[in-house]
Amino acid sequence: KHGVAEVELDEKLGFINTEGKIVVEPKYDRILDFSKGLFKVELNGFWGVINKKGEIIIEPKYDRILDFSKGVARVILDDKWGLFNEESRSIIVEPKFDRIAPINKHGVAEVELDEKLGFINKEGKTILEPKYDRISYLGKGSFKVELNGESEIVFVKEGKLVGKFQL
Repeated sequence: KHGVAEVELDEKLGFINTEGKIVVEPKYDRILDFSKGLFKVELNGFWGVINKKGEIIIEPKYDRILDFSKGVARVILDDKWGLFNEESRSIIVEPKFDRIAPINKHGVAEVELDEKLGFINKEGKTILEPKYDRISYLGKGSFKVELNGESEIVFVKEGKLVGKFQL
């Protein structure tokens, strides 16, 4: 697959090409197919991302790298969550949140920071500051957000905040 095959040497994994030449030195503990020619690799208990040539896209320093959803993968380092963008092949949100939910069908992900909730989009931009006590989905891109007993309705479409009103 991708013109390379996994090879094992001394219990370490790498890649060989179709001619049988080593293109990625066998040094990884695990290699998992990730997306569009990218591979998740585990090295000494930490995860990173390489391409089929072995070029490091993300240094193996993360505790976990979750699978892609809507063009982004969540990364976890020291219990803090960030985002890796599939298209730009870069970390677009450094691990700083206590949790990031998957991107929803409205193009946003709920984030938690210091027990407060907000939204970011798949570009990593903050759509709703993480300051709310509670966020409830109402349907059709509308969410009820609560802060100190006060409520607002926010409307989200394609990763953007398109409206807000006080209850």
